[in-house]
Amino acid sequence: RDKSKLSKRKNPTGIKYYQAMGYLPEAVANYLGMMGWSMPSGEEKFTIAEMTSEFDIARVSLGGPIFDVEKLDWLNGKYFREEMSDAEFVEKFKSWVSRGDKFSSAVPLIKERVNKFSDVVDLSGFFISADLTITKDSFSHKRLDLDLILRVLQFSLWQLESLQDWTRDEVQSQLQLLSNKMELKIQEFLFPLFVAITGNPVSLSVIESMVILGIDIVRMRLRKAINILGGISKKKQKLFEKEYRDLI
Repeated sequence: RDKSKLSKRKNPTGIKYYQAMGYLPEAVANYLGMMGWSMPSGEEKFTIAEMTSEFDIARVSLGGPIFDVEKLDWLNGKYFREEMSDAEFVEKFKSWVSRGDKFSSAVPLIKERVNKFSDVVDLSGFFISADLTITKDSFSHKRLDLDLILRVLQFSLWQLESLQDWTRDEVQSQLQLLSNKMELKIQEFLFPLFVAITGNPVSLSVIESMVILGIDIVRMRLRKAINILGGISKKKQKLFEKEYRDLI
């Protein structure tokens, strides 16, 4: 939306992120087809077959296309309303919620803390929520000030982005290492991560939750938390980068 170059450091570029967020494959393919090209009729919703049939290289724009998430949301909604019956919507939704083995992986964590099925929604809603309801006040802590919380979030983001294997052991060991380097007790260190990832200071295991959610969702939630806390200026970013390099 800010017309800057698309970068995985700032934007979700992996297709799995959009799958996890609940976008339909046909809507994403449709939207990508619209970037830098248009149907002769001006129609914005079309199938791959229709695009192939109508494609003309002369209609390809040489300007850099802007990836507009709001436009993708609008197009995905059109597919919901115009291409799905109510029954199909229910089936697609159930399939998306389960997302293969992701929900199954979370079940052992959830079962330990619920007494009825209705408890599951409150406890694990962050697994399927696109936007957590958190504010600056959500990060209030009696021993961690704002600057330290920002460091924990940003340093954790850099540390997690460097992982080659997104496994529980790797995530846990790297966050424990960072906690030790920052001379913070692990409970204090994990507090900002609990809020950023689950929306609550106390929830299911935040490390297990991050593993299940995947790096794309975790990356976006950490970035959002940093922005909610006021963001990091360019000057502070350079300071943080130096501190992080010295730590690691």
